[in-house]
Amino acid sequence: GGRVVALEGAEGTDAMLERVAGLRAAGRISARRKGVLVKLCKPEQDLRADLPSIGVETLRRARAAGLAGIAVEAGRSLVLERAALVAEADANGLFVTGIVPDRAEMRQ
Repeated sequence: GGRVVALEGAEGTDAMLERVAGLRAAGRISARRKGVLVKLCKPEQDLRADLPSIGVETLRRARAAGLAGIAVEAGRSLVLERAALVAEADANGLFVTGIVPDRAEMRQ
């Protein structure tokens, strides 16, 4: 629907996805609209220490939260156990894709 329903804070991705699942279960988020987990580097993030990462467990939690898939920043993310991740996504009808954000838009 073009809106953000959750931002990851200090609690991390897993807790955020659990929060989204709870919101959906409580009817606060439409069951008809799936949504997408988007993981990007912060505009001034040190790429040597802390890249966004996803793996099979992230995908499972996204599915439990009622999401359609995951988009990660291409070339600036860690994808753990890629083959297993792809197999899990295919088996559950989810997608995983890389995106290239417009950095100029992110700074506004």
